[in-house]
Amino acid sequence: MADWQPIATAPKDQTIVMIWHEGPKSRGCVIAFCEHPENRDNFQVERWVTGNGSGWHLRPTHWMPLPGPPEASDA
Repeated sequence: MADWQPIATAPKDQTIVMIWHEGPKSRGCVIAFCEHPENRDNFQVERWVTGNGSGWHLRPTHWMPLPGPPEASDA
């Protein structure tokens, strides 16, 4: 699996990745994607969004790609 990378190097094209965030009330690892200003109207900053649509208060510091799918089992 890949190592954590600085958030500045994360994809900004809505690719889903794992991020480490440090927020005012929480910190931890979540699956999210970046809504970059170039991909949205009426916003001037990038915003990291989780699967449930939240994310305004995420302050990601690092990211890594998601692992690949599990291998098929013969069971």
